Amino acid sequence: MPFQRIGDLDLFYQQIGSGPDVVMISGLSADHQMWETARLAPDFRVTVFDNRGCGQSSIPEGPYRLEMLARDTLDLCASLGIHKAHLVGHSMGGHIAQIIAAIAADFVDRLVIACSEPIFSVISQLATSQQIALYDCGVPLEVRARNYLPVLFDMPFLKDSERVESYIRSVVSHPHPMTQQGYVAQTEALRVFDTRALLKQIRCPTRIIAAEHDLLTPMAGSEFLCYEIPGAELSVIPDSGHGVFIERPEMFYGLILEFLKGGCGSWR
Repeated sequence: MPFQRIGDLDLFYQQIGSGPDVVMISGLSADHQMWETARLAPDFRVTVFDNRGCGQSSIPEGPYRLEMLARDTLDLCASLGIHKAHLVGHSMGGHIAQIIAAIAADFVDRLVIACSEPIFSVISQLATSQQIALYDCGVPLEVRARNYLPVLFDMPFLKDSERVESYIRSVVSHPHPMTQQGYVAQTEALRVFDTRALLKQIRCPTRIIAAEHDLLTPMAGSEFLCYEIPGAELSVIPDSGHGVFIERPEMFYGLILEFLKGGCGSWR
């Protein structure tokens, strides 16, 4: 099992492919398995990992701060000999990527921020508070996962019972489900983060990917990022929600690959 010792943490990571480095940062409660790394591996060396608090990485007591998770990412990369990389982040991973691009400009080649925002949205605050309450009540994982469906996916996906049940099975069968301690600690970091003052410092080529009907990180957040980050471009994936990487993977990874290879354009 590939673990790297970073300070007091053991961070689980995986690498696949060869070529320029791409580092992919996962969102709240998601581990490295959220990414379809095989889609990028023919062209890049892809590094994915479990943030502190989830998956197979250490789960220290909170509170966490996104600045901590950004430093974890940079320290992991340094320990693996990665000194410059394309950076891709979804949701909380996108928030972390913003921080890295602002404070470690020499590290980031190209930046992809998906379903992100500069501050924690009201709906995300409500949704995560509800999840914590369900943890507190001892509600089973499957019930918690079904409860989250309406804010995670758009209607075309929700109407497809086969895809919904496949998703639920993947959550329930996950070998390393999110613990309550890790979920609470990561959520605490999200509740206080604010990158608005950092965005003008981001100078690398940046693509913002938004899901048209994302409830957790609404379109306004992506539009703000695009406006504030110099030279950023916005691509919108239609008929999709926060789980766009599951709902519309061809479009999602197509936009990432196009941009990392030096292309530009939009689905809208």
